[in-house]
Amino acid sequence: RDLSASYMYKGEFTISLDELRHYLGIENKYSDWRDFRKSVIEPSVKQINDNTCIHIEYEPIKNGKKIEEIKIKVNEAMGYQLSLLDE
Repeated sequence: RDLSASYMYKGEFTISLDELRHYLGIENKYSDWRDFRKSVIEPSVKQINDNTCIHIEYEPIKNGKKIEEIKIKVNEAMGYQLSLLDE
């Protein structure tokens, strides 16, 4: 799966927590959702939203009582033009 800027044009995508941990190189860490959210997801969302031309939001997706995936919504940050990324 390509996690590049091309997802900005899709608007949103869903990824399993295991797959996300794999891409981040932390397969054997943060097995508890609360720890993963607090230590990885929240700081990453804040950094991306504060320092890039994109704005992201996420929504945990449960399978029963367990969170197994997250839906990531990607939008243009106010005041930026995404078309500049293709130049």
